Amino acid sequence: EDVAQIVLFLAVGLGALKLLHRDAANQIQNWLQHWQVVPGNHYLQAAMSKVSHIDNRNVALLSAITLFYAAEIALVPLKRSVRYASRDYIT
Repeated sequence: EDVAQIVLFLAVGLGALKLLHRDAANQIQNWLQHWQVVPGNHYLQAAMSKVSHIDNRNVALLSAITLFYAAEIALVPLKRSVRYASRDYIT
């Protein structure tokens, strides 16, 4: 479960970095054509209208947050082991 979350957040974060300094709407449109998604979908059109207003600052922020969250999830077992080791060392 944690590994799947880490992989998902890494994929989103790195994908957002890949979109940095590009037109996100055009890139997503290319992906949708590659996956042969029906372009007349109402929900797809609504999502594309929202994506068209994303700027580089927001893409960088999304990338930083998702990569930080992936690192946080990955480090939870290490934090637990350090906490238990220090508790045993102190007592």
